[in-house]
Amino acid sequence: MGCRLDIPGSSLISSVWLFLAYKDLQTREDIRNAAWHKHGWEELVYYTVPLIQEMESRIMIPLKTSPLQ
Repeated sequence: MGCRLDIPGSSLISSVWLFLAYKDLQTREDIRNAAWHKHGWEELVYYTVPLIQEMESRIMIPLKTSPLQ
């Protein structure tokens, strides 16, 4: 995970990179769907989504040499 915060008056852009490794796409979907059943998750999403100005998601497949295999 990486993070870069902007400094008021500068040209820096706030950026957050979050890397999550899942066993497979089905596990990813199951975990993400289960989050909606956790107490407080819906409220957290309600208050944080308006703060997002731009978002990009990518599914990355690990190389054969990756320890994430």
